[in-house]
Amino acid sequence: MGGDGGKGASAVDYGREYVDGGKVRDPITVRQMNAADELRRAHRKLGDQGYWVVSRICGEGYSLNEVARPGSSKRAKLAAANDLRAHLDTLAAMWNLATRR
Repeated sequence: MGGDGGKGASAVDYGREYVDGGKVRDPITVRQMNAADELRRAHRKLGDQGYWVVSRICGEGYSLNEVARPGSSKRAKLAAANDLRAHLDTLAAMWNLATRR
């Protein structure tokens, strides 16, 4: 195991032309197109603000406290929680997932 130039990190030659490997990108699947259609439908149903809140909390993992304005009162945070619940109920009804109360 001498220093005979085996595998390992090598320097980048910026003088060489960049090659991406020649791989063809996978086309968008029907499932992905259907998902995009459903997201657009949800956006129309919830409106900009409702869609933003649901996307942040359910899609991106933000907490309700992070989404509510910093320094908000307890009442404002409770109102935001109620709004989120209403938006989720709207989506459940849209997708026929709502249960009776």
